[in-house]
Amino acid sequence: MALARICRFLAAGAAFLACGIVAQARILPVSRTPEAPRTRQQAAPESDARALSDLYLLTCFTALMQGGANAAEKACSQAIVLDTGKTDAFELRGYAYLLQHRFERAAADFQVVLRSRPRDADDLAGYGRALSGMGEFDAAVTQFTAAVAAAPLDVPIRSGLCWARGGTGKNLARALADCDAAIHLDPRSATALNSRGMVELRMTRFAAAISDYTAALAADPQQPSAHFGRGLAHLWLGQLAAGSGDIVAARKSDPEIDSMFVTLGVLPQQCGAAEPRCPAGFPPLGTAPSYQLVLMKYPEENDLAAIETGRLEIMVDQMALLLKQPIPHRDDRADLHADITGRLSLTIARFNGLLPLACRVRQLPSRTCAAWHPAWQNAPAINPMEAVNDTYLHIRPIWAALCINNRKACRIE
Repeated sequence: MALARICRFLAAGAAFLACGIVAQARILPVSRTPEAPRTRQQAAPESDARALSDLYLLTCFTALMQGGANAAEKACSQAIVLDTGKTDAFELRGYAYLLQHRFERAAADFQVVLRSRPRDADDLAGYGRALSGMGEFDAAVTQFTAAVAAAPLDVPIRSGLCWARGGTGKNLARALADCDAAIHLDPRSATALNSRGMVELRMTRFAAAISDYTAALAADPQQPSAHFGRGLAHLWLGQLAAGSGDIVAARKSDPEIDSMFVTLGVLPQQCGAAEPRCPAGFPPLGTAPSYQLVLMKYPEENDLAAIETGRLEIMVDQMALLLKQPIPHRDDRADLHADITGRLSLTIARFNGLLPLACRVRQLPSRTCAAWHPAWQNAPAINPMEAVNDTYLHIRPIWAALCINNRKACRIE
């Protein structure tokens, strides 16, 4: 997001502070990131709440510029709590969710933003990236096409269109042309070269894919998808050592990288000796997660904790079904807003009960298999959304590992 937009939406005093600090954000060490302001104990007047929201937004932006997705997500969420009309906070939180690979939440935030700015190229592209991450490539193409129309010289947006169109598996020649257009604008664009490598991989132009992936990694070595794609191309050409090395390196940087290429349709859900879509020499998948969440239309902010709690309950139900364990009777809850933390505690208890069996089935590391008892259960005051986020981060890896070969059983509406 452009600095000018941040400065335009912040209050006058906060804007001066933001423009001075954010201009230096790329060179400040993490230890010097401004601390998030503390929430006041007493309810602040509306104007004070908006000013405090501005400061949280600044903290979010600074953290995001320095790669702190978790800190950015928390700060932006607090900004939204204090001022639910702060569109920029939804946008920045959407980018944080993209970095966290929480694509369904990113999509929901960008939907909110697009209600206010329906023709903004960056917001259309952000929504498109979230849809691509969820495997909704046709819908992503629609968003990126509109974004390209609004910003035809934007290389990352054109690259995103190429990636999304390649993900559909249809009209790959047109996807290649999209990437060519991006690379024409910037021949050293790592994202455009990476995207073209993926399209060439799908077109079985393996030598060309290796060339583009190598150029992408020369421009930016921190691209697990380029390592993984190049590894597949090497394997398809019979270059087993080079291919295996690239894939192992990619997994080390991003343990969920396999799921990206499963979602793209480049790989099947599981590679075995009898699977013709897997190249010879493909390293065993192990317990790398592969899963997909279906797009959730964004609710009102006050409803989000209740809806996300329900999704966590469904995730634990799915774990029980996959482990062939009974699903206990659950009361018919007429009011979804009732006792969020109580429902979370019951869900965590069920999760802990399933955890030993899940760890045996998937041979998960022992450090992930200890029963989890969150500190917030004993806290005098609990923020429901923070409790939901904490629970999600603990349940999700185990759920994803169980879902690796059961993607259809793990869809969540």
